[in-house]
Amino acid sequence: MKVRASPTADPPLFTALVFLLTSINESVFEHCIRLTPEEEIERLKELLSLTDEQAAKALKIYGNWQDKMWKVFRSGEEREKTREATMAILRDADKQIGSLLTADQKRRLIDAGMSV
Repeated sequence: MKVRASPTADPPLFTALVFLLTSINESVFEHCIRLTPEEEIERLKELLSLTDEQAAKALKIYGNWQDKMWKVFRSGEEREKTREATMAILRDADKQIGSLLTADQKRRLIDAGMSV
């Protein structure tokens, strides 16, 4: 499932994405919103040498993460609540992905400037 934001298709969603862009680290947006779950997993496979089992589990986590994010964006909640919800979703996804990684993979992820 590929999900891309379109400013003409859903103006409230676009507004939420613009807010998110201005509220969180650009690298988080770049790696988590613009990439499909499949693209994110391919990037992580290259960076971390994920096993097929790790990649399958991570793909499920990213797919669920993306679904949750779109629900938050479409909820119509006020700006601060949307930001809090999206940050909670990001922290949860990072924690779940981190639990899949070996100590060496976590170190490589941190060395690449990403969080675990």
